[in-house]
Amino acid sequence: MTSARDARLLDASEKCIAVFVARNSTDITVTELCATIGLAERTFYRYFPTKAQTILPVFEEMTRRFAASVESGPQPLVTALHDAFVANVIGLAAGDVVTFFRLIRADHDLWSSFLEVIQRAELALAAPIGRRLGHDPGDIGSRAGAIAVVSASRLALEAAAMDGADPVEVFDAYVAAFGRSVLPRG
Repeated sequence: MTSARDARLLDASEKCIAVFVARNSTDITVTELCATIGLAERTFYRYFPTKAQTILPVFEEMTRRFAASVESGPQPLVTALHDAFVANVIGLAAGDVVTFFRLIRADHDLWSSFLEVIQRAELALAAPIGRRLGHDPGDIGSRAGAIAVVSASRLALEAAAMDGADPVEVFDAYVAAFGRSVLPRG
């Protein structure tokens, strides 16, 4: 269950990201950001020690939903992964995920925060992927599968942001390629 504080934190994170996307820039001061989203600076700094950390709650929620979708998704696993990516990466961000990813890639501090999320996502996805494969969630196959899926997500967003590729097609292609070597059919 999400606490009221977690809900407020997520709401503030979503609003910050919406400002970045609307301005097509992350070059905005915390003072401007707070004025735009209606949050006191003192509260902002209680929620986010740095501006770059404003993205963490949204990506952590995306990861939580992605993992839950994989856990309860259809068979085979690749179908569950596809559905989870479409619903929780592409769908959760309401079409702005590619624009936002482009902004993250251009901002060193946001990119560092994003890489922090990547590491957490790998750990979070190991359990549902491992259970789907009939493995212990902590074994090397579960971890390798999670790393492959998170990498496929990142590479799909990167291809969409940098080259205009369809992120879902790219994700599916990477999952298929990784699947031949890392993710057994299942």
